[in-house]
Amino acid sequence: MTLLDLVIFLPLAAFLLILFLPKEHEEGIRRFSLVASLAIFVASLGLIGPYWFGNRIFSGSARRISVTMSPSTESASGSCC
Repeated sequence: MTLLDLVIFLPLAAFLLILFLPKEHEEGIRRFSLVASLAIFVASLGLIGPYWFGNRIFSGSARRISVTMSPSTESASGSCC
């Protein structure tokens, strides 16, 4: 299971756990929801970490493409369009 799978399915698991908590414990439900939300948020930060810190594939130097233009033979003859 990858980190992306966890970030996608942890909210569903937290929701299902909240369904089984007793309704009388409103404060406990709120605290559990807050802790689950913060844990999922912290886990989601792991998804952007590789792109911010040294992933060579998405760095600026890897996106640069150098294109060399060669003169066209038609434009040299003077006829256009």
